[in-house]
Amino acid sequence: VVSRMQRPEGSRDGCSELEAVLGHLELLARIAGRRAPRLWLDPLPEHVTLSDLRERYGEPDASALLCVTGELDDPSRQARMRFELNLTELGNVALVGPASSGVEEVVRAMLVSLAQAHSSAGLWIYGVEASGDALTTLLTLPHVGGVVSLADEGAVWSLLRMLERELDLRKGSSVQDVCRMPVVVCALVGPEALLEADPEVEDRLVALTREGPAQAIHFVVAVRSVSALHMRLRTNFGMVVPMALNDESDYLSILGSLEGLGAPKGARRGIVRWERRLLEFQGAQVCAEDEDEETVVACMSHGMRSACDATALPVPRLPEHVLWEDLAQAMGDSRLPVGFGRREVMPMSVELSSLEAMLVAGNDGDSLMRHVRGVHEGLSLAGVAHVALDAPGILGVAGDADVLVGKDQVEHFLLSAEPIGNGLRVVLVVGVVRTLSVLGEHAAQVLRDLIGTRSAATGLAVVVVSEGWRIASVYEDWFRSLGSQPYGVWVGSGFADQTVLRYAPPLPRVRGQQMAMDGYMVERGVARAVRMIEGRGEDER
Repeated sequence: VVSRMQRPEGSRDGCSELEAVLGHLELLARIAGRRAPRLWLDPLPEHVTLSDLRERYGEPDASALLCVTGELDDPSRQARMRFELNLTELGNVALVGPASSGVEEVVRAMLVSLAQAHSSAGLWIYGVEASGDALTTLLTLPHVGGVVSLADEGAVWSLLRMLERELDLRKGSSVQDVCRMPVVVCALVGPEALLEADPEVEDRLVALTREGPAQAIHFVVAVRSVSALHMRLRTNFGMVVPMALNDESDYLSILGSLEGLGAPKGARRGIVRWERRLLEFQGAQVCAEDEDEETVVACMSHGMRSACDATALPVPRLPEHVLWEDLAQAMGDSRLPVGFGRREVMPMSVELSSLEAMLVAGNDGDSLMRHVRGVHEGLSLAGVAHVALDAPGILGVAGDADVLVGKDQVEHFLLSAEPIGNGLRVVLVVGVVRTLSVLGEHAAQVLRDLIGTRSAATGLAVVVVSEGWRIASVYEDWFRSLGSQPYGVWVGSGFADQTVLRYAPPLPRVRGQQMAMDGYMVERGVARAVRMIEGRGEDER
């Protein structure tokens, strides 16, 4: 019967009986309007956007901390599903792929999906990037408190210390209080160079990734190779996801086996162990290829800011010029302003109640006076009763009732008034060596006694200012008394070579460009790198 069947249209002469049967069945199916279901799904698309995934699978579960990562292909079940990484369960996740793998795009999509599902009042996002375009397109999101470049080591350390302070705060809080705090997600894209160059960074990251998830602080890391994640760091990641790796052995080092799968090729394509099986996935993108991602994110951000006016806590930045306004919130009227810690990236000061006398020195007289003007300005704005004794007339402040300029005014103050008990809390002695040389014998002795016999119980702090080279050869009792004090400040360069302020080496490693107002604050033998406070309008002087 089959051999007598009419050959289907378009068939070639000499076709086999099987081809004839299939052709006839196809003809009958067309006549009946029937079509057999395909045995296999279409291949995974090369481009999967967040909006595509929402259309196919609906909105993600906003009750969990789900990073939408892409689309999974499950051939054995003839199924597709949204690929989501639950940071609440996994703690931290790492994506591994070369520059051509598209891991940066997937990380951005993961972070945007989090921002779409959670308000900026409950989610803070921070980023560290090796290149200038890995995460900066997300800066307009209200959830993003900052994106720092690996080239700016000071900014990287600022972020790490901010996360450490946040971790310490949460560890000291109740579980209920932590649950009310925003979830923190920090993304690191391409941190390999910094991890290799500075082992201390890795030490800090190991501690943060180990202790952070329990306090709702999570990390998403993208690296070029699995070897960049040293074992002591890798053990703190709940999942490591390989993407478009160049060698099959790289997949094996992460997954253990490929279970018959071939190494996937193409941007944003990877393999993940999902429900005890290996599945291939296509990583997500924020938007379509023909759309500008920065514009798309900016439009999202506008809507998010309209819905919630909360924003993430910004990453502290080291000011180029430290003014009183940069320190005021942390100072009040009970502390002597010093500057901004270059490593800590936070205000540095001395508690007045514990300060008897303190030496402020430096080799550059101009920088030294800029700092003293800043201290004077800060004390004035804080309402701290103080006086500056400027017998040599080198401070450069005129017409200020709290600055006594010249020999006569300084001697009148020292000989006719008792500083202790008249409400004064701070006396600034400007150019102490030169001041003692121009004062009369009696006034000079009063000043020596004022410096050398201070006690914190009197409530008066004496801050003695001098160029380092002038004071290095002084051996009087008042100077020896200064040397025994727990606090001291050095303004400008040359601290490592000076001998007037004692400290325990080595000096802290400081990153970033050295500025004229950078120096050190010594506190009980510990030297801290500080960018010193200065007066407003110094550049115009």
